[in-house]
Formats: sequence, C-alpha cells, structure tokens
Amino acid sequence: MRFIARVLAAATLVSGIGVIGATSTASAATTCPSRSMSQKFARWGDPNLYFVAPQGTFEGSTGQWTRTAGAGVVADQAPWRINGPGHGRAMRLPAGASITSQAFCVAANEETLRFFYKSPGSGQLTVRMEVTTAQGTAISTWGFGTATQGWEVSPVINLPSMRDSNGDQWITLTFSSSGGTWLVDDVMVDPWIAR
Repeated sequence: MRFIARVLAAATLVSGIGVIGATSTASAATTCPSRSMSQKFARWGDPNLYFVAPQGTFEGSTGQWTRTAGAGVVADQAPWRINGPGHGRAMRLPAGASITSQAFCVAANEETLRFFYKSPGSGQLTVRMEVTTAQGTAISTWGFGTATQGWEVSPVINLPSMRDSNGDQWITLTFSSSGGTWLVDDVMVDPWIAR
C-alpha cells in the first residue's frame, strides 16, 4: 500500500490537464463500438469492468501502436495474466523510447485507465493521454518513478474530458521512458463511471 501511495504522489506531481484549440477532425456523429468487458482488477480492490485498449495486450499484431527509439515487444508478462494464461508479451521501452496508440473512441461512461508496468528501479515512465472531439482537445500527463524494481499495477487514472454532443471522444495514449528500460502491459479502460 505504501508503494501505491508513493506512485500516486509521484504521478500527482507531474500530472496536468490542458485544453487546446477548438478545432478537430473527430466526428460528433461517431458512436463508440460495443466492448467485451470484465472485472480485471478485482484482486486490487477495483470491482469495475474494463475492456482492453486496441492491441493493448501487445499479443499478436501491434500495428496500431507507433514506436520510436527501439521500443518493441518482448517475451515478458505481468505475472497476474489478467487477460489469459496464453499471453506472454509486453512492450519494452528503453530510455528515450515511446509508443503511441492510434486514436480510439471512448464513450461517455468510459472514464479511467489502468495498466501494468515493470520498473527498472530508476528513471520515469510517462503516460500522455490526449482526447479530441469537435469541441477541441484535452491533455493529461502522469508520471511513474520508483526505486522498486519489478511489475506493478497502475493506480486508477482519470482520462481527460472533452466530450462531444454524444458524450464520446477520441483518445490517443503515449507511453514514454525518460530513464531505464520500462515494460508496459495490458492497457485497460474502465467503461463504467467509478463508483
């Protein structure tokens, strides 16, 4: 519990939300697709239902993620295997590397993000979340840094909000490492408002 508190404190220090412009190519008429959902984080006291972000397990194709500076899939896995025993891959981010998802639709009741990360015990993993609608763009950034090595589950991270008239928005996620080699796995979105 003390570890999570340290992560939350570190994340809070570097988190921020900004609003940019009032123009966008996102369509207000778009409706998000249906999702396959389940309680992925119940063992951490989180009963909410989650769905996997597109190609967010890093198994099979990862073409919806743009990689830089040596980022790539490796044979490693968060030990809890929340998406099945057949999974065994994660995304590796050496210092200076990043991965960016293609924009995907999140609906009015899809408000939080969780994932697993493996810390090298140094440096920082940063998560940048950019949402876009016809109303404009909102950005939020969280940072994770710890001297503890190994796999951890992220806290519940609120997505920024810039909803269109349907309550939908498009989100792009960027994970980047500013020191050490980090792993990221099982990027999940909560499709129910936190209760």
